[in-house]
Amino acid sequence: MTVSENQKFDFPDKLFKEAEFDRLVTFSKSLIETKSEDSPNHELLPQTFGNYKLTRVLGQGKTGRVYLARQSGAPEKVAVNMIRSKVFADLGANEIDKLIGDFRNECRAAAVIDQENVISAFDVGQVDGRYFYAMKYLRGNSLSKLILSNTLSNREAAETVKSIAESIHRLHNAGIFHRDLKTSDIIMDTDRRPHILGLGVATLRPKSSSKMDECSNDLGFRAPEVVADPTSLDAAAEVWSLGAILYDCLVGEPPFSCRSDHIKTLKRLLNEDPVAPRKRNQRVAVDLETICLKCLRKNASDRYASAAELAEDLDRFLDYQPIAASPASLLQRGWNRIRRRPS
Repeated sequence: MTVSENQKFDFPDKLFKEAEFDRLVTFSKSLIETKSEDSPNHELLPQTFGNYKLTRVLGQGKTGRVYLARQSGAPEKVAVNMIRSKVFADLGANEIDKLIGDFRNECRAAAVIDQENVISAFDVGQVDGRYFYAMKYLRGNSLSKLILSNTLSNREAAETVKSIAESIHRLHNAGIFHRDLKTSDIIMDTDRRPHILGLGVATLRPKSSSKMDECSNDLGFRAPEVVADPTSLDAAAEVWSLGAILYDCLVGEPPFSCRSDHIKTLKRLLNEDPVAPRKRNQRVAVDLETICLKCLRKNASDRYASAAELAEDLDRFLDYQPIAASPASLLQRGWNRIRRRPS
């Protein structure tokens, strides 16, 4: 396959080979994993599972394995996620029932808003002791896989995050928070329009497992205050996550990427500012970098006050208008570092 000029990675010379190599290695691994998941040799498919006929494996994540399926009496394809047993390890029946109930209630609340690009579960339950949830099947690729093959242009990144931010703001107005926004939970359909998955899935995790115990790039999408205290989630924290998604779109990885040293990454996330996107990809527009870094400021009060404000500034950028955000001054950055420094 020939790569056109505008598809090539554009990084500073010293970072080009390393950044391109790391991303292509990860992309290659994802292709290998997808192939093995699509042809499981330990399962006989198709098979019946309750009210569903499972036809093939679509993929798998931390929560469980996802199957393409058809519901009895319905022609549309659906995605059935089998929740891993380890998600509920060491929990009593009452605790599991509460988690499932909270998840079901949140999905019902989201369905009332009726947003086309927010895909929540329409069926949650268990069959033969195995918990599952089912949702609409959408043909496309995750934003994370799209980014692994190549970073997005300035315009496509801005349009994508603007659409996500508008949907997230409508959820916030209804009192609903995603809690785990990241590029792997964004599906780009065949027309390159983003759709948000994973709504409410974070409620399935017991409070005792809210803290990340292992190295994962999911860490880079979580606001510092949420990492320090998982109960502190609010709109400002999800503005951070939206900024991290924008950063990933422009650079090829989240602002604080966890490669091996979990503790070191945590310290950087809590105490350091992210590397400016233009230092890692010279094609990033100055105004788009300013918008991205405003989302990623350590102090929540210094970020956009809402996802709607972020969407409005991205709209200004797309319309070639002056943006509302301004870069943090040297004085402000210095003062913030002093405030973060342990006494």
